[in-house]
Amino acid sequence: MSDGKALVIRLGALGDVLHTTPTVRALAAAGYAVDYLTGPGAAPLVEGQPDIRRVLRYDHRRADRGVAGFLRLARRIRAERYDVVADLQGNTRSWLIALAAGAPKRVRYRKDRPGTPRHAVQNFAATLAPLGLAAEPGAPRFVPPPPARAAAEAALADAGGVPAGRALVALHIGASQPLKTWAPARFGRLAALLAAEPGLSVALTSAPADRAAVDEALAAARDAGVGPGRLLDLGGRLDLAALGACYARAAAVVVADTGPLHLAAAAGARAVGLFGPTDPVRTGPYGPGHRVVQTALDCVPCRAKRCRRFDRPRACLEEMSPETVCEAVLAVIGRERL
Repeated sequence: MSDGKALVIRLGALGDVLHTTPTVRALAAAGYAVDYLTGPGAAPLVEGQPDIRRVLRYDHRRADRGVAGFLRLARRIRAERYDVVADLQGNTRSWLIALAAGAPKRVRYRKDRPGTPRHAVQNFAATLAPLGLAAEPGAPRFVPPPPARAAAEAALADAGGVPAGRALVALHIGASQPLKTWAPARFGRLAALLAAEPGLSVALTSAPADRAAVDEALAAARDAGVGPGRLLDLGGRLDLAALGACYARAAAVVVADTGPLHLAAAAGARAVGLFGPTDPVRTGPYGPGHRVVQTALDCVPCRAKRCRRFDRPRACLEEMSPETVCEAVLAVIGRERL
């Protein structure tokens, strides 16, 4: 066991930040006081979390941009006299930060080679092997801070509330890349199917930028027969920590391969991941009880950022039916469709 200090560096990508939490847990279990360096966008995912002593924000695009910003950061972290730096970003910027820390031990993340797929959680944890800490990692974890729980409960109440005895299913609309995004109209039809199930309450969530897509989904749900007050509209109304708190009280969350998928799984919900071009072996929801929905096409997973098909563009997602996803949701919460 160690009584030293460790710095973990992961500057961005919400899902990847969550995927590093088992690595953080391993360092803390070995006796290290762990600080976490990340960007302002991802900081709410690690602030106030178990096993993390302190979160350092590095805004290299704005407040800390340029050489002056880097030097301020370098002086700050060097003064901490870290014993270990775990660079889980693995690019030039993070390597320079790790070097500036002056720690006697540094380890650096490297992706595995194509053809030998392994989940990102496992790849991050394997970074600690030179320290003798490599082991089969547990699942990512996000514990909502009390203010986030209060914000989520207030938003749910304002949207109509979840009656006692009902299970909450959240549908997150939107994704970080257009090619990963399931159509809002399909989310609307899925919402209608789930809202017809007794004992379920359905909430729509999204980033603020995807508010128009939520409105489109609501319109599709109304066209499918969902009456007023049957859906909870939380689209764009929750910050990242409150979104995690909402998912922590949900029985299931449906979302594409994007950050909120991993937030839902880390918060303790059963996640249903809608996968198109990406590989769930690498980036699927990690841990037991989750489910991936992906169409069986010969081009899947292509791992491309632009669809290469000209005969049926985006077929991997366009062929995914709301009925199929509904069955997956009911399966993960242990129900049969009526």
